[in-house]
Amino acid sequence: MLLKNKRRIEKNYLILLPPQKNQEVVNKYLQLMQDPGMPSSVKSFKIYGKTTKDGTQSKSYLEVEPGKLNDAFTDLGVIMAAFLEIEGYRYEFGIALSVEESLAALQQG
Repeated sequence: MLLKNKRRIEKNYLILLPPQKNQEVVNKYLQLMQDPGMPSSVKSFKIYGKTTKDGTQSKSYLEVEPGKLNDAFTDLGVIMAAFLEIEGYRYEFGIALSVEESLAALQQG
C-alpha cells in the first residue's frame, strides 16, 4: 500500500476553541506533553495558530514514521480525547500527502 511504503506521512489537525477556554487548553497540552509526551510513531510536530473573533484556531502537522500510521492514529486518538472534556473544543483531522505522494497515489489508482 502506498501509505506504508512512503518515507513520511503527515497527519494534520484543525483545532477550534472558544476564547475563554485558551488557558484550559494550554494547561491540558502542557500536562499531556510531559507525561507520556508525543508518541514514538511521530517523527516531528509543528503547531500554527491564529486568533479569530470566534476563538482560537490551530493547525498541527505531525510527520509519522514510515509504517507507523495506524500506531499514530491510535496513540494520538488517546491524546486528543483528553481535550474533549473542555467545553467548546472541537477538532478535525486527516492525512496530508506531498505532491509527489499524491501523484504516485493517482498513478496507482
